[in-house]
Amino acid sequence: MMLTRMRLNKFAGLILLLVPLAAPASQATLRFDVSTRQVIDALTAAGLSASPAQVEFLSTVSTASDDAQLHVVNTVNQADGSATVKLRCQDNHQCLPFYVLLRASKARSVKSGAGNPGLQLASDHELIAPPDLPRIMRAGDAAILTLENKDFRIRIPVVCLQDGTQGQRIRVASKDHRRFFEGEIVGTGVLKGSL
Repeated sequence: MMLTRMRLNKFAGLILLLVPLAAPASQATLRFDVSTRQVIDALTAAGLSASPAQVEFLSTVSTASDDAQLHVVNTVNQADGSATVKLRCQDNHQCLPFYVLLRASKARSVKSGAGNPGLQLASDHELIAPPDLPRIMRAGDAAILTLENKDFRIRIPVVCLQDGTQGQRIRVASKDHRRFFEGEIVGTGVLKGSL
């Protein structure tokens, strides 16, 4: 009898532990893909003009509502005339910040604050490669970032957010675009940074 009670108590305890794990699976949050139209609307509000064909998503982006309003955080001009644009949802609870590539020479003519006082542009000199060094990394390329210090080394798969040449420091993001880093290009698809 005592053995049976112990088994029942263990079984009941196990059930109580598993119930909370099963509940979130049944209450999955519905997500909506960000549309090119939403990006174009945010770009227009920031003073950037672009057609849907010029917008390239660097990763899959979703929001908590199908009518989420986007806001341009900043834009960084690339040496080839394109621009990397950082966007976020007006309501930070609806989506994480993300990047799109705007393949348009018109993006280079945007002045800081045009149509949006919060818009900040990076200077071109950070991104333009010297003419004698070929760019070996392009925005959107997959790469491996090695972060190290004297005690350990971490290797992270990343997506490049800027073009660059060997020896140049560029911004990169984790594959899910939740973490952002800066690394020095040491070769094709390989960057290094420090912790």
